[in-house]
Amino acid sequence: MHAIPVFGAALAIGAPGLKDPPKKEPSVVGVWVAESYTYAGKPRAVGPRPVRYEFTAEGKWHTSRGGVKTTVERTYFINLKTDPPQIDLVYDPAEQDPPMGRGIFKVEGDTMTLCFTRYKSPRPTGFESTTDPPTLLYVFKRVKD
Repeated sequence: MHAIPVFGAALAIGAPGLKDPPKKEPSVVGVWVAESYTYAGKPRAVGPRPVRYEFTAEGKWHTSRGGVKTTVERTYFINLKTDPPQIDLVYDPAEQDPPMGRGIFKVEGDTMTLCFTRYKSPRPTGFESTTDPPTLLYVFKRVKD
């Protein structure tokens, strides 16, 4: 009677399965063009030259419309540990108490939904444009290079 080696079989059966790749975090980095815009519960026309938002990997952002770009170097901060993720848009870093857009966002493929209030209003909790406080709701499409 011969002993059958079972050590290798035990390792193969007991080996852990491949783990799923880590979930890719939503990224606002890139250039986005407004597809729709609602302010204080009222849809607004995006017009023939819709606003564009550009977010850099270095935490800078600016807007442009018709090729005219904001000249102030703005900053943004995101918090991916919340659900939905939060974003703070600093409009003028040179000011002592800068006006800020406090919001939430979601990125699904090449679509970003951004909902925020301005100045000291409470941060929105859902993706809807409200009248009190006046909330902005944008739906953007990513601009392909």
